Amino acid sequence: MSAAAAGVLLHSYPMISVTELARHWGITHQSAGARVKQGCPLDSFEAADLWRQANQKREPRKKPKLDYVAIADKLLEPMPIEELEKQLEAGKENLVRCKIMLDQAFTEGSATKVSTWMNLYHRALESVVKGENLIREAKVQAGILIPITQGQSMIRKVVEVIMSRLTRFPQNVAPRCNPSNPGHAMDVLQAEITGIIEDVRRSI
Repeated sequence: MSAAAAGVLLHSYPMISVTELARHWGITHQSAGARVKQGCPLDSFEAADLWRQANQKREPRKKPKLDYVAIADKLLEPMPIEELEKQLEAGKENLVRCKIMLDQAFTEGSATKVSTWMNLYHRALESVVKGENLIREAKVQAGILIPITQGQSMIRKVVEVIMSRLTRFPQNVAPRCNPSNPGHAMDVLQAEITGIIEDVRRSI
């Protein structure tokens, strides 16, 4: 038999059996066979574990061997802001790890690994985005952050107070600036205040 034929024959058979897979996962032979029919590869235990991780929705009662999904899901649990931020950092590290493994899978040219790590990467990315939203909402509830509409309303009220005081400033202060000629003082102050207001309006 030629080397090429031997290579073809070698890759025609799985590296692990359904029985070995069932023993590895601690499930029945029938359950393992069902996973294989669903698309679980038999190239290696690692490939099978990666497939299992990426398809947890099909077997929600099974705990994944790797912690990528656990880290991502933990971001969704109610917790203090400080803990949320720690979990977010862990989620970001998980995202980087998934990206590295995805790039490696592309380099290796393994379709199974590419599909698996692509799913894990997108789940990690989605969890990071959700974690950031949870932190933002928690800070709003704690009064650390305020909605933009509320902030705009507060700024508008402050500006209105300042503008009102500036408008009345020449008339209220002129007599004290120049008691002998308050009209002249008011004209000078009015011109300066008008210039300030115009500068503010142009800068907005």
